[in-house]
Amino acid sequence: MSFSPATVSLHGRHLIEASAGTGKTYSIANLFLRLLLEPHPSQTNNQPLLVDQILVVTFTNAATDELRGRIRKKIEAALQCFRGGNSSDAFIEQYARDCLSSDDDRRLACERLYSALLLVDDAAIFTIHSFAARAIQTFLFETGALADVEVKIGGSDRDAQHLDDITRLLAMGEHSNLGVFLSERGVNSGGYAAAINAFLKRSGIHVLHSSIDLEDFVARYEKRRDELLKERDRLTKSWTYIDTNAKENAGLINEALQEIGGESSSRNIKDCIKFMNDKFSVIHDGFIFGKTQRVVFETPNADSLTGLAKDLYCRVKNLSDFNANEEKFKKSVSVGLSALLALLEQRRLRMDLAQMQPDDVIHLLNEKLQDPQAADILRNALTKQYPVCMVDEFQDTDPDQFRMFDQLYQNTKDLGLFAIGDPKQSIYAFRGADVFSYLDVKSKVNPNNIHALDINFRSKQGVIESVNALFAEASHACAEQPVFVYPGIEYAPVYSCEQPPADSGLESQSRGIYRVDKKEPASLVFVGYEGETSQTLNNLLPIYAKDCAERILALLHGKECAAVEKDGVEFPVKAGDIAVLVSDYK
Repeated sequence: MSFSPATVSLHGRHLIEASAGTGKTYSIANLFLRLLLEPHPSQTNNQPLLVDQILVVTFTNAATDELRGRIRKKIEAALQCFRGGNSSDAFIEQYARDCLSSDDDRRLACERLYSALLLVDDAAIFTIHSFAARAIQTFLFETGALADVEVKIGGSDRDAQHLDDITRLLAMGEHSNLGVFLSERGVNSGGYAAAINAFLKRSGIHVLHSSIDLEDFVARYEKRRDELLKERDRLTKSWTYIDTNAKENAGLINEALQEIGGESSSRNIKDCIKFMNDKFSVIHDGFIFGKTQRVVFETPNADSLTGLAKDLYCRVKNLSDFNANEEKFKKSVSVGLSALLALLEQRRLRMDLAQMQPDDVIHLLNEKLQDPQAADILRNALTKQYPVCMVDEFQDTDPDQFRMFDQLYQNTKDLGLFAIGDPKQSIYAFRGADVFSYLDVKSKVNPNNIHALDINFRSKQGVIESVNALFAEASHACAEQPVFVYPGIEYAPVYSCEQPPADSGLESQSRGIYRVDKKEPASLVFVGYEGETSQTLNNLLPIYAKDCAERILALLHGKECAAVEKDGVEFPVKAGDIAVLVSDYK
C-alpha cells in the first residue's frame, strides 16, 4: 500500500519500505510535523507530543545532523505558511487546507510550532548507540547501571581481550582438557573463537548453556575414541585376509558376491573392499578417521549364507556398523565446539558496569526488558519519555538493536513505532546488520500497516522504467525465488515523479532533459565484448576499464558531448556529474 504521511495513523507498529530516492527523510519530517500538531492517544487529554517526546534514531552522526536540519526547516516552513505566508512544500500546503480550516486552528498550530522551534536542538534525534547510552544514564534505577557509568562510543580492544583470556584458559587454565580436545580435532582456539565472536555479534543469537560438565564430556569422548580405535584394529586384521587373498581367490570372491545378493550388492561390497584397503593403508592419529563410507546393501538370504559368502558378508556388515558408530562419534565433536561457543559468549557478555561499550549497553537493556521484575518499569519509563519512535535505515539494524525496539514498543495500542528502510539496501553486514531482522519485523506488522514509498523524485522516467524492467519479479509460474533471493524482499516497481500515478495527487515534476549529441540516449545500456566468454577476468578488466574511460572522455569533450537542460537552461555535463561504480578496488 502506498504511504500517505497525511493520513497514516500516528500510533501502532508500521513498516515503511522506502526505495532509493522516494523521499524517506521528507516523509519522516512530515510525520514529525503531524506529531507536533495532532492529538496523540499516549498523552493526557490526547494532547500532541512535545519535540523531545518524538524519538528518531538512525546510524551515523551525519545522518542525525541531516535529520535535525530537515526537521527544523520543515517546522520553519510550516510556521511561515500557517502565519499566512507561501510555501513550496506540497505537504504543508495541503495540511493547511485540510486540517487548519479556522483562524483558531492556525493560531494554535503556530503556537505549538514556535515552541517546538525554540526547543528543536533538544529533539530526541540520536544514533541507536547514543539513544541506548542516554537511556542507561537517564534510567539508572531501572537498568541497574552505576551512577558514574561511562559509555564509550567507538572502537575497543575488549573483544581481543576476551579472545586472549579464552585462549589461555584452553591452553593452561581450568578448561585445558577442552583445549587439547579441540586442538587434536584441528581447531585453533584463537581463530575459532574469533570467528565465533564475529558470528555472535552479527547474528545476535542466544546461546543455550548446556548442563554437561566439560571435563566429564572430554573423559567420555576419550573413552569412546579408544573403543573405536580398538574396533578399527580388529577390523584391520579381519580384512587382511580379504586383502591378501583377493587376487588368488578372485573367482571364489566373485561367486560369494553373487551369492550374497546380485549385481547391486556386489558392486557395493567391491567398493567397500577398496575403501577398507584405502582406509587402513595409513596410520591415523586416532582422532581423524578420514572419510566415512556409507555402506548400503540388502541381503534377504543373509541367514542362509555359508562359507566364504557368509564370512565376506559378516565383514562388510561389521564395516557398516563401525562406520555408523564412527559417524556418531564425529558428531559428538560439535558438543565440544558448542562448549567453546558457550564459554566465549559467557566471557563476551561479562560487563564492567563502570565502563561499558555501546553493544554492552544494548545487551543490558535487552536483559532488563526480559527480566520479569524490571521489564515493565523500564519499558514504561522509556515509552513515557518517547511515546513514538521512528527508526531510520531500519534494514541496517542488528538483531540486538531490533530486539531492543521490539521489546520497548510491544504494546503499540497507544504508542507508535515506525520502521523505515529498504531491505534491498542492507549492505552493512560487516558491522552486524542482519536483513533477517527486517524480515522478522515485517512478519509481525499488520499487512495494513506495511506501506511503500513508491514515487522516485531523483531519477528520470526512462531510468525508472529501465530499473523496473531489470529487477521485475518473474511470474509465479516460472519463478524459483525472488530477484533479491529471500521471500519478503520482492522488488516492487516504483513510479517517477515525471509521471506520478493519477491517485497520488502530485503534479508532474521534470528532472530535466539529458542529451548526447542533441538527442536523448537510451536510459540503460549493456556493454559487451565479442570474445569475453573465452577471456579470464584479469584479461577483461583492462578492456572494460579502457572502454569506460573512452566513453567518459567522449561525453565530456567528444563530438557527442553530453548536456542537461533544466528549466530552459542547458548545462554541459562535468566530470563531477559522472559516477563509476565498481565491485572492488581492482
